[in-house]
Amino acid sequence: MTATMGVLAAVSSPLLMTIGFVIWDKEWKGSAFALNMFKGSLASVGFLLLSIITRLDAPFNSGVWKLTDVNYLVLSAVIGILIGDAAWLEALRIIGARRVILVDTLKPFLSALLGYFILGENLNAWAYVGMVLTVLGVTVVSLEKDKGTATADVEGGRGGE
Repeated sequence: MTATMGVLAAVSSPLLMTIGFVIWDKEWKGSAFALNMFKGSLASVGFLLLSIITRLDAPFNSGVWKLTDVNYLVLSAVIGILIGDAAWLEALRIIGARRVILVDTLKPFLSALLGYFILGENLNAWAYVGMVLTVLGVTVVSLEKDKGTATADVEGGRGGE
């Protein structure tokens, strides 16, 4: 993957997640667990197809299918996607998108902290400045009240989130 493709993937990810939030908030009638199972199944099929298509010369003979790597991938999927996404989607259902997005601003700091202690990674001061500015921007937007949502928020509803 080229650097340009990496940047495009990074930029498109939040946009696609936002579109997913809107669709989920307006259209999904099932449980967070059912949505998570649907997403996980769809992603698994897509991942399998892409891994085969991108390695047509030897789809199952490459280093991708080492047992240790596959085990870590499964463990990561269970912890991060199955458990983490189910909890996240349930939070989205209970407290609404605005509050979940506000709490999500902690992710970069938690990632930096875990990266430091587990992987020995160090970030420079500008990375932390960027995280703080991003968190401040998201916080300001998340705390804004639209007309008509203040009453619903006070009453415990999701009101327009």
